Amino acid sequence: SNYLEAIYSLARINNRKFLKIPTVKSAEISLATYIARKRFYEKGNSLILYMGKEYSKFIFLKDLKLLHLSSTLSVGKNSFDAHNVIVSKILLEMEHGSIDNIDNIAVCGEDESEDLLQAVSEAYPQSRVSFQKIESMKIEDVDSFSNESSFIIPAAVAEEYFAEIDKKLEGINLLPNYIKEEQKVFHLEWKGILVLLLIIAAGLFFLNTINSNIQDLKQKDKEIKQLLDVQARNNEAVQKLKSYNSKIQNVDRSKMILKQLSSGTELVSTQLKKLSDFTNQNKTLWLGQLTMDDNKNLKLEGYTLSRAVVKKLSDSYNGSILQNIIYEPLRDIRIFKFSIDAGILTGGKNNEEKK
Repeated sequence: SNYLEAIYSLARINNRKFLKIPTVKSAEISLATYIARKRFYEKGNSLILYMGKEYSKFIFLKDLKLLHLSSTLSVGKNSFDAHNVIVSKILLEMEHGSIDNIDNIAVCGEDESEDLLQAVSEAYPQSRVSFQKIESMKIEDVDSFSNESSFIIPAAVAEEYFAEIDKKLEGINLLPNYIKEEQKVFHLEWKGILVLLLIIAAGLFFLNTINSNIQDLKQKDKEIKQLLDVQARNNEAVQKLKSYNSKIQNVDRSKMILKQLSSGTELVSTQLKKLSDFTNQNKTLWLGQLTMDDNKNLKLEGYTLSRAVVKKLSDSYNGSILQNIIYEPLRDIRIFKFSIDAGILTGGKNNEEKK
């Protein structure tokens, strides 16, 4: 249509593919609704007479609702005998629209002369004839060849547009939907919207999967840490077992030494028998080391559960010295390590058990 060609022409003049236009309004409809809002009190049949410089337009309303639109008349303010021609054209247009009478006539546009008002009033004496000015809006910088009423159609369109933005009324927008789509930054049809939704759904799915995998990795890391802690405790237990094994080997070594000494001199045999009897009577004492130098100076080392038993063993030798007794736990058992210098063995009664 002509107005779409005009839009594309304006775009080409501005070296653009298209213009970003929010709405396109019908001049006649916007003017009719504008005057209907300003003259809400009028009833019956009404005529809006818009006269420009070179053309005129008739808009008929019934109870402020659009009834009939005339074609554009090539008669305007600057035409010869314009007022009489307009009066006759009104009657002709009434016949075309099957309109019997006119109760109200609103004159607007570029002709505000009293001659026009008088000509219309004389032709239709039963009608209330008046000029319609621009209301609720101030027009500035009007040149000498125009008047404020010349801008009533732009004012009507502007008021309707801003009222639509404020949700006060719902007007008619002649701009096709495909042009609205062209003006959007992203041109999405239903297929594009579907693809976009699928992309969003896939993104959410992958994010959920990644988050789930992260949680699983955290759980696995926690389990690995627990296993490493168990391994560390096991290694510690193994080291303790090795230490205990070494102590047990020392006990076995002591037994072997005692066996070797048993095949020695009578003196050594006597001492071995004495120590064997003592350990049999006192199960809480173990000899770990028995040494005797060339001077027959006997030294005893071992472990016990009771310090009293150690003192008893030390007192069984005359002149003996209990060098030390040290607390050295084995697992959860209280164990004491001792060292006794039994003195020099003479083979007589010097080292016999005290009575």
